[in-house]
Amino acid sequence: MSFTSIGDCCVDIYPDLQKVFLGGTAFNVAFHAQNAGARASIISAVGDDLYGHLFFQVAQENNMNTDHLALQEGKTSSVFIPLDAEGKPIFSGWDLGVLEHFMLTDQHEHFLQTQDAASIIFLKPLKTLFTSFCQMRLSGTFKVCDYAGGSEYSEDIDVIQKYVQDLDLILRSVEYDNHEELSFLKHLAQRSNTLILATLGAHGSILFSKEREYFEPVVKTNVLDTTGAGDAYIATFVVRYLHARNIPDAMREASKAAAEVITQFGASSDLSFPGRKDGPH
Repeated sequence: MSFTSIGDCCVDIYPDLQKVFLGGTAFNVAFHAQNAGARASIISAVGDDLYGHLFFQVAQENNMNTDHLALQEGKTSSVFIPLDAEGKPIFSGWDLGVLEHFMLTDQHEHFLQTQDAASIIFLKPLKTLFTSFCQMRLSGTFKVCDYAGGSEYSEDIDVIQKYVQDLDLILRSVEYDNHEELSFLKHLAQRSNTLILATLGAHGSILFSKEREYFEPVVKTNVLDTTGAGDAYIATFVVRYLHARNIPDAMREASKAAAEVITQFGASSDLSFPGRKDGPH
């Protein structure tokens, strides 16, 4: 199965730990899709600095395809991630670096037409990438979007309905007691042919389809850092779902993958390396 992840390769700066980690949704999703058994590719851009070269090195060491990962003059994207008392990330100070002017091209579209699945994140600074992706006619590609909720870079949930017909699967992080948002997602799924996943943090996840809904509890574990849990979930879910079209099995395996991530610091903790408290230079 071929799976391409589109978006940000970003250096995650943990000021409290005085460490940095390789992260960003494009990188994290590709990493976890590869671990789940897919042939994973990345469409993104990194700078020609130490961190940009490390992204290439680590991706290639983990057998991810970097043919569409652009190395551009400038800085690799970075973001500050202090954690709250529950291990939830508080994203701030995002420096887009070379991602500020990165765009999808006809070449990217031709490549995506060869893929079984393609995933992108919808964040305000990357909206141009997202809208370009939605406009692509990828008839044989399972199109996925993470409408990441809960940060200053997230869009309001209402925007989902504008693009729902362009996507096959949508994921949104929702507070478990936010009945208004959950009802909105449920009714949106019922009016479309798009699967909609709501991740509820420690309260599990719900998938809404046109006909029914599915619930999966979390795997109980010691939580240190929830950064990247949604990336692990969506990557694993897509690979498992496309393999057998079994939604409960895909949700169960996705929950296991997310549970493994949150027991460590960093979205892909084994890829961490010491860094300065004030971040990339």
